[in-house]
Amino acid sequence: SFDTPKGRYSFPADVLTPNGVEKPRLMVHIQFHKEFSDRFFPAEEILSTKTALALFDYQDVTSDDGDFSNGLAAHFERGEGDSVGKIGLWAYAASRLLDALLLFGIDGGGHVGVAGHSRLGKTALWCGAQDERFTFVYSSQSGAGGASLARGKAETGEKVADLIRNFPYWFCPNYAQFAHKEDEMPFDQHMLLACVAPRLLYVGSASEDL
Repeated sequence: SFDTPKGRYSFPADVLTPNGVEKPRLMVHIQFHKEFSDRFFPAEEILSTKTALALFDYQDVTSDDGDFSNGLAAHFERGEGDSVGKIGLWAYAASRLLDALLLFGIDGGGHVGVAGHSRLGKTALWCGAQDERFTFVYSSQSGAGGASLARGKAETGEKVADLIRNFPYWFCPNYAQFAHKEDEMPFDQHMLLACVAPRLLYVGSASEDL
């Protein structure tokens, strides 16, 4: 739990630690569900590499839709301009979870990562770019608005207009002004990736995912 402009907020998380390892490195994993281990997240194999896991379900933080009246979203004003979107809120929650872990002495021995897949891969990148306590960032299949460049996109590739049409609530409202204007953007996603440097970054992307 932590303080917000509108009072205290809390969400559940789970921590898995490998047996017999005094100072395991730590990965904060932002999840789509509450299960510890499935074919999308091999928790046992990760634990066997002497890595502890801190897990939370992103919708326990706030819903994945345009409703800003529930969960953590209700604790921050959503207006125009650079008002925080849902990706920003999920990333903020990952940093607050790290606060709690450090308070309990779970510090990864100085090696702490943040990871996510797809929209949560975008979230992991945004979290890691802002919070320098994370020494490594793992982004799986984050795509457009994540690790994928917006400029020079293949004709069939997902563009800013597609993101704004389908998921406008993921981003700040200002992002919409670049729909159909990618070449006029004063930034691109490589700048987001560069914000992680000189810390470690791993980007996993499927070769056939246009």
